[in-house]
Amino acid sequence: MKKKIILSAVLLFVVCLSTIADSNEEERLASPGLKLVALSKTSSGDAGSPTTMFIGESELVLQAVQGSNKVTITFDANTNVITLIDHQKKQYSIFREKELQEISEQLNSMKAIAKAFFENMPEEQKEKLAPLVNGKPKGISYKTGVNGVKINNWKTTEYKATYEQGKRLFDTNIVDFSVLGIKQNDIAAVTKLATLLDKYLAGIEGMIPGASVFSNLSGKDNPMFSKGIPVKTVSYNSKGSASAELIVSKAEKVNFSLSEFKAPANYKQISFQLQNPMGR
Repeated sequence: MKKKIILSAVLLFVVCLSTIADSNEEERLASPGLKLVALSKTSSGDAGSPTTMFIGESELVLQAVQGSNKVTITFDANTNVITLIDHQKKQYSIFREKELQEISEQLNSMKAIAKAFFENMPEEQKEKLAPLVNGKPKGISYKTGVNGVKINNWKTTEYKATYEQGKRLFDTNIVDFSVLGIKQNDIAAVTKLATLLDKYLAGIEGMIPGASVFSNLSGKDNPMFSKGIPVKTVSYNSKGSASAELIVSKAEKVNFSLSEFKAPANYKQISFQLQNPMGR
């Protein structure tokens, strides 16, 4: 009887140690980063779509609401793996560089078709397809605008991006890293993702659900996430009119892990297919 009690006590002790070890493992999986809460609007005058981003040194999560749908994008900078989760359809796709290369090839095929019909398209469709047909804007330059503009109580520096000798690309207001208590390397995952998307999807990031927020991040000397955190960004279309706006309402340091945002077990993994932008 005494042996059984001792054995039970030992087993209980082992279980407790195992539980503590598992808990510590979860804590080690979480890493420090920055949480941004923003509202994204388009020129159509909609109420705006809430967007939340978690950015760390090697991990990134984007949660975007598009109408009745919620999309989650995760990025592991250690493996260059992107996961796109569609919560409405309860499905997800995984993109390694192999899949990104395949999408890039699909886009090249679409581009050839779009170019053949581009000139005879309605203006609205031309505007939609311009990034695909023309590719990434060329000759981008960045100039400092007004200093000290307050966006949600943050003092910011304004930067203006133009291309092809003065065409407006975007304006952005940036708050210094030190104001938020972080360093540039603390959020290195965002620039690593921008580099990866620029390699395969340059200029057409907006064709991936939820990824349009990354469309202005690449490019040499780009101030966004290199000079500080962009808390207001206004993008312009080819006619120079404002087409989209993203305003950050909250920024705070947090600990997070990609495992917190993985697709639920009942979601189905699918091969991602680009929708034909010409509606064919």
